[in-house]
Amino acid sequence: MGLPALAALLLCLFVALLLAATPVSPARGMALLLPSFAAGLLLAQFVATNDSALALLAGGAAALSLLRTRRAIPMLLLAGFTAGAGVAGVLSLRAYGLIVLPSWCAALAVVLASAWMAFRRPGFAPSALRDQGECAALIASPVVAALPVVEAGWKSALALAGARSSVDAPMPGWWLALPMLAIGVGVLHQWWVRR
Repeated sequence: MGLPALAALLLCLFVALLLAATPVSPARGMALLLPSFAAGLLLAQFVATNDSALALLAGGAAALSLLRTRRAIPMLLLAGFTAGAGVAGVLSLRAYGLIVLPSWCAALAVVLASAWMAFRRPGFAPSALRDQGECAALIASPVVAALPVVEAGWKSALALAGARSSVDAPMPGWWLALPMLAIGVGVLHQWWVRR
């Protein structure tokens, strides 16, 4: 349960960072981000969310941002909501040592820092860079949504094979090779284009 939850959290925070990089005044940004973050926290607390739903929420937020014109109010509301739902939805990570309140504060601080930097420096996150990030999140969301099923299948296969402790057996490292290769190719491509 740890890796899919962590991947869903990181995807939600990545999308929230991209959406929050909309240049508005800090007072207006705080007024929009804080209530939407609280709404995301409350929704994920009271509605049964799972890691797949959070990944699809992040993908949907990225798709909405790509399809709509860049208006500050909907983007900041969606950023706060996505970050709040992502952080609150991964309460299963408490078993792995995640402390809830500091994680909420850290997630909100990162999203607020993105909004602050976008206000202070107009070139902080240009539109083309945000669009590329949102496309990457849109592509990654179904992969992250499938992780709980892959992990459950792995544990089931271990149990059928007669492994001693199928719950604690780690997944092999080769399954991380494809995403890491894709990230590496993307970084090299961006480095080549921007040099």
